[in-house]
Amino acid sequence: MVEFINKLEQKWGLFEKDKLFWKQRNVAKIAKDTYLNVLFVPIGEKPYRIFEEHYCCKLTNELEEFYKYYNGIMLFSQSFRIFGVNIVGGTGYQTLDLGMENSRLYFYKRCPQYTNMISFGYYAQWNFCFDRTKKEKTIYVISRNNYELAHSFDSLQQLFDHYLPPLIAEYDDGGNKLHPKKNNGLPIYEISTEFI
Repeated sequence: MVEFINKLEQKWGLFEKDKLFWKQRNVAKIAKDTYLNVLFVPIGEKPYRIFEEHYCCKLTNELEEFYKYYNGIMLFSQSFRIFGVNIVGGTGYQTLDLGMENSRLYFYKRCPQYTNMISFGYYAQWNFCFDRTKKEKTIYVISRNNYELAHSFDSLQQLFDHYLPPLIAEYDDGGNKLHPKKNNGLPIYEISTEFI
């Protein structure tokens, strides 16, 4: 993840520090305070322990390490997210909450084989999950459209390596993707040529 953040900073400049998050590149065409990438500041272990207790699960070692540095991330104008724990109310930038997202995840009800899955993020229409009943923490990528398994990865790093490089593209000052089909041969899942 550190290497990836370095690439973002090389491309669009340093992340600016706000109270609850670091922000990068204002996408002025959409709104004055819309940012291309947001990294939420760490909040300590306790909220994650409460989440684990409530959902009878253990976070993966990699997620635990990730949460020491970020309480979730929101990349490419919310296209790619890792959830955190929402400790503030009100408006403004805040992470999607692990507990809230898991409590309303609709594929649990439709697919009994997913009732033990814990979701910790998404990219476009794919949820990132792990099985709370398994010791080996494989990461499963499940479609929110047809509830099919799209990918599985042995580590969070593999997930990042698969999905993030194609997203580092060129954007104009309004946040529009330039050359949207250019992806260096890597799989890319277009949502739009513009941020939504």
